[in-house]
Amino acid sequence: MDADNSSGLIDIETTYDFGFLFSGGGGYAWRNGFRADAEMLYATYDLDQVSVTRATGLGVATGSRDAEGDLSILALMANGAYDFDLGFSWRPYLLAGAGVAQVSLNDVTAGGAIVDDEAFVVAFQAGLGVNYALTDNWSLKAGLQVLHDPRARARRCGGKPLRFPGCDPQPAVRHALPILIPDRRAPIFPRMNCLDIDKAPSATRVVVAMSGGVDSSTVAAMLVEDGFDVVGVTLQLYDHGRARGRPGSCCAGEDIHDARRVADRLGIPHYVLGYEQRFRSQVIDAFAGSYAAGETPVPCILCNQTVKFTDLLGTARDLGADALVTGHYVRRRQGPDGPELHRAADGTRDQSYFLFATTSEQLGYLRFPLGERTKSDTRGIADRFGLAVAEKPDSQDICFVPDGRYARVVEALRPEAFEPGDIVDDSGAVLGRHGGIARFTIGQRRGLGIAGDQPLYVNRIEPETRRVVVGPRESLLQPNLRVGDVNWLGDGDGPGAGRRVQARVRSTRPPAAATLQARDDGTINVVFDRPEAGIAPGQACVFYDGDRVLGGGWILREDPLAA
Repeated sequence: MDADNSSGLIDIETTYDFGFLFSGGGGYAWRNGFRADAEMLYATYDLDQVSVTRATGLGVATGSRDAEGDLSILALMANGAYDFDLGFSWRPYLLAGAGVAQVSLNDVTAGGAIVDDEAFVVAFQAGLGVNYALTDNWSLKAGLQVLHDPRARARRCGGKPLRFPGCDPQPAVRHALPILIPDRRAPIFPRMNCLDIDKAPSATRVVVAMSGGVDSSTVAAMLVEDGFDVVGVTLQLYDHGRARGRPGSCCAGEDIHDARRVADRLGIPHYVLGYEQRFRSQVIDAFAGSYAAGETPVPCILCNQTVKFTDLLGTARDLGADALVTGHYVRRRQGPDGPELHRAADGTRDQSYFLFATTSEQLGYLRFPLGERTKSDTRGIADRFGLAVAEKPDSQDICFVPDGRYARVVEALRPEAFEPGDIVDDSGAVLGRHGGIARFTIGQRRGLGIAGDQPLYVNRIEPETRRVVVGPRESLLQPNLRVGDVNWLGDGDGPGAGRRVQARVRSTRPPAAATLQARDDGTINVVFDRPEAGIAPGQACVFYDGDRVLGGGWILREDPLAA
């Protein structure tokens, strides 16, 4: 293009014939293939020619000159992408993004003109290709990626070594880059499905513990709808013949058939595992022994602690499952140091008290999809799926007691718990006789078989002497207690000195403010801000920090500790 001394606006456009582009970054994939990431790009190109457009008073003059030199781009991009899950390690993707780029012309010569300048511009990119998962957190990306920045207009004259008469503009670059991009991408957070597992749902096998009730059945249906590889497992825990057709039971009789019918409707495999002997030795025998020792047991905790979250969890691993999923109303959240256990969003359905003995290792494998839902939500979902159990009554706390009379079970296994003894007051005065310590629990008022000037409550049971001690309501108040077999889910290896918590001494009681004091023998003293009533040996004392479960232990039978 001939020289022209007329002042005007000059644009420069570069073209090129060869280039390389490198990228790296990290991202967060939240569900079903959608991914957001930040990416740093660096590109360098050999230039082929420089095209010049100048506006003059008489019109527009254009021209081009052969060029030598290189162009480089350094860009920081924010991208959105979608990975198509086809069930293979290779996943096609589409990508679009925007960001800021520094565009530099380095020692470019074109027909006597020398360009050596840079500009900051807004950049856009789009791409398609495939992602290959190398490991859980690393992948290799290859594809076609186009990076584009709008034309930057000349902003000033003078001072630059761009040797065209009239005006020295800030150079502007427009380019489109089809190129193969190797990209080793380390996610800021792993790609997670709705169960917080770094896999596509279709590649994630889960075992659902199906009791035959509405909660576990709904969980199975939800996961099938989300595309997971679902396997249903039901445990037969006791004599199903005695429980057949009895409402309010679980894990036996008609409940097994209900679970199978739900699995058939959902089209998932279903297995029934006979765990009667394990359940008998680890739960029922312990239940009866606890009553014989003057305690009040919680068999549901024992069942979760042993059969369900130990034996069944091992079976789930043997089946190649990535998680064991249950219908409990409790929340599992990912904390800075690993998974945490939290109370359910619906406080009226919260079951965290019964899961305090879940270890950190087990919690890493367990999932609880109903933790954010209400019971009415669950029944509504079951009804939407057409599950016959949508209106089925909830199971009883003591599932293995055929008629709700636990004393018969205890008497058959531990008859010594029904030997007669004295009912005495705090001074030791005999007020009456009883037919076995297994008939009583701390805080009990009714069924004592004695009369007094004021209401009397059981405040202590002495298995050695077979005495049941009663007194006024204030005699139930205890300033502290001691727990053993502690399971700690909080930070560190255990509670530090003077750790403040909210402590729950029964599933039906609200948590109360307390201080933990660790002892050398591994037990923990729990000192309440205000005395608590109805503290019963054999029950659990569970520690909370707000909604988070910090752990807990079993309340030990002993004389009250000094305040």
